[in-house]
Amino acid sequence: MRVNGYSLVELVVMVAIAAVLAAIALPRIAHWEIFGHRAFADELAALLRHGQKVAVAQRRAVWINATASEIRACYDAACTQAVRDPVRGGDLSLGVPDGVTLSPAPLSFFFDALGRPSSGVSLMIAGGVTQTLVIEAETGYVHG
Repeated sequence: MRVNGYSLVELVVMVAIAAVLAAIALPRIAHWEIFGHRAFADELAALLRHGQKVAVAQRRAVWINATASEIRACYDAACTQAVRDPVRGGDLSLGVPDGVTLSPAPLSFFFDALGRPSSGVSLMIAGGVTQTLVIEAETGYVHG
C-alpha cells in the first residue's frame, strides 16, 4: 500500500526551518530604508566615477555640483552643459532621497583631463547609516 503526503517529522522540520528564516529576514525587511540609503551611496559613487571617466575620455574638465537635494555632473561650473547619462539619457544627475543628508553641501569641484579632482573631497552621507565617500586628491580614486 502506497501513502502520499508528509510525515509529522518532515512537517516539524519544515516549520522549524521556516521559523529560522523568518527570524533572520524580518529584522532586515523592517529596516528597508537602510538598503535605500546604501543604494544611494552606491549610485553617487558610480556618478562620481563616471564623471571622472568622461573627463579623461574627453580630455576636459567635468564639474560635480552637489546641493542638499541634487548632485549633477556638468562641463562647466555654472552647470549649463550637463554630462549625458549613459543609461537613462538626459542629464547625469542624482536626487538626494528623503531622510538622507549630504555634507558638505553645497559642494563644487571638478575632475581635470587626467581624472584628478580639483581638491581632495570627502562626502558624508547620513541617513539610516552613515557612510563617507572619499575622492583621493592625486588619483581621483573614489572609494568608501
